[in-house]
Amino acid sequence: MARVARSAVKFRPRTVSVSPSVIAIGVSTGGRQALEEILPLLPADLAVGVLIVQHMPAGFTGPLARRLDGFCKVTVREANNHDVVEAESCI
Repeated sequence: MARVARSAVKFRPRTVSVSPSVIAIGVSTGGRQALEEILPLLPADLAVGVLIVQHMPAGFTGPLARRLDGFCKVTVREANNHDVVEAESCI
C-alpha cells in the first residue's frame, strides 16, 4: 500500500452556516427550573419558532406556559392541535 506524504495532503476546513427553522427543547424532571433560566435569554425578535416538550401531568402545562410567558421576551403559550409553528413560541 502506497503512503502519501503529509506535505502532499491539503486540508481546507469548511465552515457550514446553518440557520435553524425551529428550536426544540425537551425537558423532564427539573425541567421547569431549566426553562425558567433559559427562556428569558431568548430575544424578543427571535426569527424562529420554539417547541418545548415538558414531561408533566395533564393540566399542568397550561399554567406553566402562562407562568413562563410572564417573564419571557418571546410569547409562550400552550400549543393546540393544528397550530402552525412560527416565530412566536409555543410550549
